Amino acid sequence: MKIQTLANITQAIGSQDYKKAIMAIDSALIGEHGAHWHRDFKKLKTFLLDDNRAPLFTIIRKESGEGKLGKGFLSFSVLPDITCPGAGDCLQYCYSFKAHRYPAAYSRRAQNTVLMQTKAGRAQIIAAIDHLASKRTGNIDFRLYVDGDFSSGGDVAFWMTLLKENAWLQTYGYSKSFLELLGYDAAHNWPANYLLNLSEGHKHNQSIVDLVSALPICRGSFGAILTIGKHKPTQWKTSAYRKDILAQHKAKTGRKAFVCGGRCGACITRQGINMHACGDRQFDNVDIIIAVH
Repeated sequence: MKIQTLANITQAIGSQDYKKAIMAIDSALIGEHGAHWHRDFKKLKTFLLDDNRAPLFTIIRKESGEGKLGKGFLSFSVLPDITCPGAGDCLQYCYSFKAHRYPAAYSRRAQNTVLMQTKAGRAQIIAAIDHLASKRTGNIDFRLYVDGDFSSGGDVAFWMTLLKENAWLQTYGYSKSFLELLGYDAAHNWPANYLLNLSEGHKHNQSIVDLVSALPICRGSFGAILTIGKHKPTQWKTSAYRKDILAQHKAKTGRKAFVCGGRCGACITRQGINMHACGDRQFDNVDIIIAVH
């Protein structure tokens, strides 16, 4: 599936023109030989035709331990190119777009984007959280927005209210939606179970960064080092990789940093339990860095 073909669907969803999105899906499947694209886009089309927004893809993903995402936590994603109001240079190297070559990944993010746009859709997200709550045996780590971001102040308010009602979700995320977060802070209290990482590559000036950094939910910054093509994810455990990006970060900022090993929930261990540095208060004000990937 060509990137521009997917972009037509994405932009239609971004403008909430679901009829146009369905037409773009039909057009995309003309001449498409991939069986999984036909399978998953048929489901996505059925979802868009449903006024009740009954989900056909998993809303809250349980990470299995394969690939970059580690085992034992939950995650939520949307389409990044239409949900990231604070995005800047990061759009040139965003890793999320690479996953759009997988039909199910793209379709799930598209579905979740639509769910966030409507009252009926948000009710489905709440129902998914309630279902997980009924089966849990304890607190669970939750990475909010592996892909995408808070697209509006309404998104921030929705999630913060939901997190306050579900303290068992030990939540962290990365965001460039600084104005949206500051708007919420002006009128609300933050949930105790949400921790924010300031995602670099944004378009904001330093005064805005300083304001967001002062929020009680802020852990610190998470940034990508532009070593495009120099280090692959398979090399992220090597000492050469760590030394290289640490040196680049220090030359740029003058600060030390903690190097992300590339798999969430596998970077630190406490009392025999895997932990997320990005969601841990012991890493407050510590820069966490990773190579562009």
